[in-house]
Amino acid sequence: MSLPRLLGFGLLLFLPLIPLRSEESAPAPLRVLAVGNSFSQNVFAYLPQFAKAGGKSVSLLIAYKGGCSLKEHADAYAAAENDPASPAACIYSGTQWFEEGHPAAAGTKSFNLIDALKKEKWDIVTIQQYSALSYKPETYEPYAGQVVAAIRKYAPQAEIVIHETWAYRDDDPLFRKGDFTPALMQEQLKAAYAKLAAAYHFRTVPVGDAFAAARVLPRWTFAPDAAFDFAHPAEGALPQEKAGLHNGYRGAKDPKTGVYAVHLDGHHANKDGEYLGAAVFYEALFGGNVEEVAFVPPNGSLTPEDAATLRHIAHQAVRAQKAAEAAIVPATAASAPSTQ
Repeated sequence: MSLPRLLGFGLLLFLPLIPLRSEESAPAPLRVLAVGNSFSQNVFAYLPQFAKAGGKSVSLLIAYKGGCSLKEHADAYAAAENDPASPAACIYSGTQWFEEGHPAAAGTKSFNLIDALKKEKWDIVTIQQYSALSYKPETYEPYAGQVVAAIRKYAPQAEIVIHETWAYRDDDPLFRKGDFTPALMQEQLKAAYAKLAAAYHFRTVPVGDAFAAARVLPRWTFAPDAAFDFAHPAEGALPQEKAGLHNGYRGAKDPKTGVYAVHLDGHHANKDGEYLGAAVFYEALFGGNVEEVAFVPPNGSLTPEDAATLRHIAHQAVRAQKAAEAAIVPATAASAPSTQ
């Protein structure tokens, strides 16, 4: 065989290997199931984009029911074991993000917790308490244990991770009496989640800690609009809200009276809060340093400088949480779910 023909034959042998090598270099997705509520939607809104920017991949499903508590999750699981198709069992809708980061509706039909746990071979399953109960440790058990048992039964390979939620905004009605504050709410919910984590040797993703750290900075310190007429707002008018991590006010007409009023959402995260929550989860789940992931939302909600500050806060929160957990339990116990 001549040398040119030999070289050509060798090239043909080599060419089929090229796509195989490309496929081998693609990152395997981290498969994450969130058993939660709208706070789960908040913290995972930007996670696929963070993953892509960091050279990672995620497949994410949020088993969502608005305002869902651990008790409601546990009750729905018990109903699913008895009658999987019952309304009491099929309480969830959800959105699934696949590896490419493109959301696909998975909630057109309601599903139950067993469905969610069996949908994929999950690497991570997150749990949380309903935010209005998060600072009340007496509301966690026995329901958390029942949810944990469900996960261990139907997704025994998964690591169960606690999603630490955050305190409400300063002007939320919960703090109106003055004897309860966002700082106290954060302190109490952190203690409640820490107690849960210690009982089961779970890791905690410290989103609430990151919120607490960010909201003391001038850029995210809430300041009320003292000049706004809340009693008789002009139609379409809203208070000035230049800082903060929460959604804040929206305006709407009463459908019966036609009277315009403003309504506060001091619970859920705004775009800045969603970015911060996703940054915390990125570093907690993927490792590394999220400060090095230069993802900035394309919607213009954050400047590159502000995004970098939030990523720094996220990194500090995760690093502090890891140090605290290492001081309590061995790293192997904190990262490995029990299958018993």
